[in-house]
Amino acid sequence: MGVRIKPEETAARGIRRIARTQMDKAIDALERGEETGFDVAVHTARKQFKRVRALIRLASDGLGRDLSTRENLRFRDAGRPLSEVRDAEVLIQTLDRLVQGQGEGGQTASISAAREFLVQRKMSAKEALLDEGERLSTTSAILARAHSDVKRWKIRRDGWDAFALGLKRIYRQGLVGFHQASDAPTDESLHEWRKRVKDLWYALEVLRPIRPGFTRPRIELARRLAETLGDDHDLAVLGLTLGELASPFQPRIDTRRAELGREAMDLGRVLYDQTPSAFAERFRAYWRAWRAEFRAARLDPPLESPSELEAESRPAGPSRNSLEETNPER
Repeated sequence: MGVRIKPEETAARGIRRIARTQMDKAIDALERGEETGFDVAVHTARKQFKRVRALIRLASDGLGRDLSTRENLRFRDAGRPLSEVRDAEVLIQTLDRLVQGQGEGGQTASISAAREFLVQRKMSAKEALLDEGERLSTTSAILARAHSDVKRWKIRRDGWDAFALGLKRIYRQGLVGFHQASDAPTDESLHEWRKRVKDLWYALEVLRPIRPGFTRPRIELARRLAETLGDDHDLAVLGLTLGELASPFQPRIDTRRAELGREAMDLGRVLYDQTPSAFAERFRAYWRAWRAEFRAARLDPPLESPSELEAESRPAGPSRNSLEETNPER
């Protein structure tokens, strides 16, 4: 799978390759929009934008503050024109799931009125996106430039040092989000936690080959937690968007959100069961073993940096990079 690190490449090469692969998928989705359908194209592109940003967060210590910030902002801004249309479609799907089986064919008068409102809202957002200066083409052009820029990314750290602080930060932010959502489960705290959980999900996908037996179940756990929190967020936005139109099924929204909240807390306790330092150190050990096994098989590739072996064998220590205490801009 193109979004995972490979044993035959250095960390720096893997970061560049994975970034280009994710950008290629986004570009292809937008270019094939007429073939696959507008909704599929928008959803696929936005998902890849999020994966690129998660990779940047994971590799932020290797990329450095300036490069990480620049690329994170570039992909945040590139995805914004697509967000309103995708979010409008998600609300239609959320309503359909919520009221499935209610009324004759699920089409009571109140449900029909709410759904018609959401459909018209989506159509307006879609027309605005397509009418405003061919913004899909503009997004594709941004992606093409970003793809070209990747080969010039200067990655200042290699080996595990390229990922160490980024993974620790991602896990720590998710743990903090878990505690904040547990103490005060507001719409905002749950949504922020969800974003940090998705960062961990995508980061573990990149690192999966290092120790599949450890990463696979945690990837699945993070995916389930992110989707549970996503369903909760969609229901919250649905109620706010519909306003009075939601009143006939607001009790159902509240009941379902309570169920999702309990499920999220149960999943969070399992996923965030370690300290950030212990979690990151476990991966450092896995990385060393993984690379040692590869070298022992006499398949070690030429090093991109002569310091990589030194970096891999060097004990963990404080980084001079101030990103350790910096939250990447959302």
